Amino acid sequence: MKKILICLLLLGVVFSPLVFAGAAQQQGGAGTSAALPSGPQDPWGKYNPQITIHSAKNIEETRFEAGDTIDNNPWITKNKEDLGINVVWDWTAPNLNDQFIQKQTASIAAGQLQDIMIVNAQQLAMLAQSGLIWDLTDIYEAYASPQHKEMMNMDPAQVDIAKINGRLMAMPYLGSTSDTSVLYVRDDWREKLGLPEPKTINDVLAIADAFVNRDPDGNGQKDTSGLFLARDLFTARAGRMGEFIEGYHAHPDGWQRDSSGQLAYGAIQPQVKTALGVLADLYKKGLIDQDFGSIDNDRALERILSGKAGLFYGNFSLPLNIRELETTQPGAKLIPYPLPSADSTPAKKLVNNPVVTFYVVNKKFSYPEALIKMLNINYRQSYGPDAEMHPFSESVSGYGYWQHNLVHTGYPHKNLKAMQAIRDAFRTGNTSKLDAEQLRYHGHIDKHRKGDKSDPLNWAYERIFGPDKSTYTVMEQYVNNNLITLNGFFGAPTEAMAAYESTLKSMRDEVFTKIVMGASPVADFDAFVTNWKRQGGDAITKEVNDRANSR
Repeated sequence: MKKILICLLLLGVVFSPLVFAGAAQQQGGAGTSAALPSGPQDPWGKYNPQITIHSAKNIEETRFEAGDTIDNNPWITKNKEDLGINVVWDWTAPNLNDQFIQKQTASIAAGQLQDIMIVNAQQLAMLAQSGLIWDLTDIYEAYASPQHKEMMNMDPAQVDIAKINGRLMAMPYLGSTSDTSVLYVRDDWREKLGLPEPKTINDVLAIADAFVNRDPDGNGQKDTSGLFLARDLFTARAGRMGEFIEGYHAHPDGWQRDSSGQLAYGAIQPQVKTALGVLADLYKKGLIDQDFGSIDNDRALERILSGKAGLFYGNFSLPLNIRELETTQPGAKLIPYPLPSADSTPAKKLVNNPVVTFYVVNKKFSYPEALIKMLNINYRQSYGPDAEMHPFSESVSGYGYWQHNLVHTGYPHKNLKAMQAIRDAFRTGNTSKLDAEQLRYHGHIDKHRKGDKSDPLNWAYERIFGPDKSTYTVMEQYVNNNLITLNGFFGAPTEAMAAYESTLKSMRDEVFTKIVMGASPVADFDAFVTNWKRQGGDAITKEVNDRANSR
């Protein structure tokens, strides 16, 4: 296998290939008694006699129904009964992104590899380089169930991350790239004022002006926001600046390919300067709240619920945070739209690649196909027509039982697929094809459409999963029109990122806020770019591209 030039930097500990070579020696090399399959095998074949798999577990929620434990719960029982697999935990840790990864790093360095391991991207690369894990390419093809393969094929870019030199070296923990941001508009205001739907940045500017100067709420006062912004420019639930900038085809909170094919940081691109200039002009005209730099998440939600904000960028799930809107603002119509563009090229939404963890199989373990079989069971019990929300996704009391399985994974575009299934159910009047989760959403939406306002969730789920003008009808447009682009960087922070990124992001946010508020001229953006490069940005850029080129 081609040597992968990635240095594993985790929690201040650096591992070289020599460390992993030592681990390989302690493991006894790459010897195994298993034979690779020839042709399709039984995806559900039960081991007889029963086999035991040693692993480690991250536990973020330790609650159980009475009588259940980490060693005795529905998932442990299901794997035993259906597959003849007994799971033994060598150790547990509470947090996947911190304590667990730190402990897994120490275990790998000591050569104490579990049979099936949860690892991050850097650990995967080093384990593969050292010959310590199974190549799962043929094993997956032979043992994966049709549903398993369907899920993996939904977003091939996620699966590719688990490949090295074209070979599938791990099973990725899949996520969804279609859970992202939209532009929200109080459409009752927009319609009242006779304004067009926001398809371009110019439309956004016209709506902002009208929402400030034409009394959209009809109270005779000039007390409504234009383009509503909040303090957290890139992470606010509502009032994000980053998505406005993306309308100018720059992604200020991620990495994108430049004209030379290299990864470049989005916040230092010239389009950002243009967007900041437009925002500064809006602020000067009073079309952006003059105190936006002090509006935190809670205050942002309060502004929306009080009927003062009607045009803002926000997260797809925002309706759950403002579910009381129909009560506080009777007649309000908050409608999501795709990101408008500054020109004739559609705006794309940058999202982080959702795959950050992987399942790998120790090369000494004689049953590598057991990983694939357990994932088959996980998909069957968690997603689709045979899914059982209780007790496999959550317990009767609502505890997250999905995490108690050795292997579990997401469903790419799960929420988008839920909207589409719910839409079909309303069109046909047939709910029999809905799984338990979809049926719950459908029930809330159906009540809302019949005028039931007793539960605020009825409105929230209508706005998120409804068949018409919901956040997931917008996500459908993103997916169908290729308007989602993946962040060019993923995985654990590089060494320079660990040293400089926090300071550089703080500088970015401070400079952008000052420019928009008029405390600094737009020309200061050029100085920001220079300072960003000099104060660690160039070092980060080199490491980001080195990692990308080594894959």
